[in-house]
Amino acid sequence: MLSNKAVLFLTDLRVYLTTYGKNEKEIQEIVTELEDHFVQAEKRGKSIEEITGGSPKAYMDQLRNEMKTDQKQIMSTLLLSFFPLALAFIILPDALRGIAAYTLLDIIGNLAAFSIGLGMFVLLLRLESSRSLSKATLIAMYWIIGFVPMGIFLGIKLANKFMDLSPVFIPTPPQNYIIAAACVLVLISYSIFSKTWITIVLSCIVIAPDFIADLLTSTPQNHAIVSLGIMFAVIILFLLYIAVQNKQKP
Repeated sequence: MLSNKAVLFLTDLRVYLTTYGKNEKEIQEIVTELEDHFVQAEKRGKSIEEITGGSPKAYMDQLRNEMKTDQKQIMSTLLLSFFPLALAFIILPDALRGIAAYTLLDIIGNLAAFSIGLGMFVLLLRLESSRSLSKATLIAMYWIIGFVPMGIFLGIKLANKFMDLSPVFIPTPPQNYIIAAACVLVLISYSIFSKTWITIVLSCIVIAPDFIADLLTSTPQNHAIVSLGIMFAVIILFLLYIAVQNKQKP
């Protein structure tokens, strides 16, 4: 039976290797092999620190350097998972309200914002799984990742209004329904595949403020202020929850 520290190390190792684009099958083989090795070593009285030579990150890096990077898996993950997920988050709120119209700046800027956020999140997972960050730094990075993409989204909206750009795509009402249904399908499919509710929670964070603002306001200006205020408040609460969870981790 593995100790909690050994189980945590193997979980971190899986995440760490995944963020470097290593083949999932090879990762599973290494984790299974190490699990057997750790069981035998701990039976002989060795701690996880002794097994990894006192530096879990160095041990992880050694394993990473011995594995090939799976470029096909990286591209398929990006094209079949993350970018559809990004589009679903961006488009769904507008499609549900029947206002899915986008300028070229919207399309490029929103994808850029998501890509930056994704890159920051992958870096955070890499550092967190290798235990390279203090808890205070880790919490600070969660806050940065939460607000940087949001700041970019807000900047895009303000730039669109300032430059008075015309939409390059305006769907009809039936098309809005189809787009909304496709976005919901992507989000639900991702939640089922990844076995996590995080995409549903984030969708509610993105969508709910607009509908609440519709009930509370009557002008576009007030709607934008109330919607953004609610969204920032919900994001702060969500990040506080993550911070509390991280403080409780060993």
